[in-house]
Amino acid sequence: MKIKMKTLYAGPAGVMEAGKTYLVNPNVGLALVQGKFAEEIDSPLYVEADAVPAQAVVFQPDEVIETADAPVEPVEQAIKPRVRRRS
Repeated sequence: MKIKMKTLYAGPAGVMEAGKTYLVNPNVGLALVQGKFAEEIDSPLYVEADAVPAQAVVFQPDEVIETADAPVEPVEQAIKPRVRRRS
């Protein structure tokens, strides 16, 4: 999602200056737009029907791993506390 910042933003992903445009994650962009910290320029959430391919490509993995066939690890036993004997 492309946004144009209205104010300065400083967060874990870095600093975004006011007046500049940035390509951000749609979740982050939507939060900034709803909070009125940024303006939405371009949104990948709304796609025209002509832009979608007629036939989708399906990914087939080479090898399928079933969880029922996975080896079972032994259960760890708790360590018993030591008892101090007073003499």
